Amino acid sequence: HSDYDWGLILQAVIPTFFIALGAGFTIPVINLFFHDVHGMQAPAFSLLNSVTFTLVVLSSLLIPEIKRRFGYQVAITLMQSLSIFFLFVMATTEWYNHSPWGLVIAVVTFTFRQPLMNMAQPMTSELTMNYVGERNREMISAINASIWSGCWFVSAKLFSVFREAGVAYSNIIFITVALYIIGVAWYYWLIKTHEQNTRP
Repeated sequence: HSDYDWGLILQAVIPTFFIALGAGFTIPVINLFFHDVHGMQAPAFSLLNSVTFTLVVLSSLLIPEIKRRFGYQVAITLMQSLSIFFLFVMATTEWYNHSPWGLVIAVVTFTFRQPLMNMAQPMTSELTMNYVGERNREMISAINASIWSGCWFVSAKLFSVFREAGVAYSNIIFITVALYIIGVAWYYWLIKTHEQNTRP
């Protein structure tokens, strides 16, 4: 273990921790939000998911070119910030779920939110790999995989506790929003630090 730069690794995995923890409150149970809040049945949600993941695939192919043209700040920070905004708006539809516009806004925001958040993932992986350097890449890859699995387990348990306590879906999603903001802000700091370290 002394062969690794643990300070660099810790700095690089912190945003992954916050984003993975936040995602665990929302992504695995988003179908419950649409069913319980908006009355969307499984076939309709499956179709919606198919559309959004098709957009995820297409957007993932575009993100390298976006990064090449505009840099990490647009490819990561801007894309994830827009995703957080759409997630926040989606959560607020629980407040007016009886309105005909509630479901429409939830579907539209969810459709945009999915590709915007996921398209940045290849760039965050590239950023962290470059940030920690070649000797630390295997270790950070293993740690990131463990973080996602561990955080989703913890989030699922907490989600169950919150729902049993009667916490609204919107408030649980707002927890995700808050954790995402911390993660994206940390990525912003990583980008600035990496740019300063690699500046000729």
